[in-house]
Amino acid sequence: MTQLSVWLEVARGAGEPMPEAMAVATATTEGRPSSRMVLLRGIDDRGLVFYTDQESGKGQELKANPFAAALFHWFTPVHRQVRVTGAVEVVEASSSDAYWKSRPPGSRRSAVASHQSQVIVNRAVLEDEVTKLTEAFPDDTGPPRPLRWGGYRIRPEVVELWEEGADRLHDRLRYSAQSGSWRMERLSP
Repeated sequence: MTQLSVWLEVARGAGEPMPEAMAVATATTEGRPSSRMVLLRGIDDRGLVFYTDQESGKGQELKANPFAAALFHWFTPVHRQVRVTGAVEVVEASSSDAYWKSRPPGSRRSAVASHQSQVIVNRAVLEDEVTKLTEAFPDDTGPPRPLRWGGYRIRPEVVELWEEGADRLHDRLRYSAQSGSWRMERLSP
């Protein structure tokens, strides 16, 4: 996590457009995978945190099969990627509340109006709901966080750091969690 944090800051400092964007892959209990882009909103020694509607497709998959893989990919200043796999847990409600309050009011209204991944008749349904929420909560204090919306933490079990090398002689390091410590192995490109 320390090296991932360093690489994130290097990419951010070099002007990478959205270094915190990560692809998150989940799977159904039948093993059917799906992936989507989310934004990393926290990183520490416990893992990677992102927030979403927990009744969404990814939320349903994580409830039934609480494991995920995340992938970061940057071109600036060096072509790098980081893969993280591990078990997933729901973050504490207090953390979800704190992050919710940090979001712009429009984003909060949209999250309340949208039941992510659910079929809707048309876009006007969402726009009408956002208008109602804007009228009900005209200032920056609301709406409150719906119970279905919160964070997940991917607890890393395997982390692979990849850096492009000349003539495809890439540098790959794999870290595997083992009884409270990490085993590092260099992989052939």
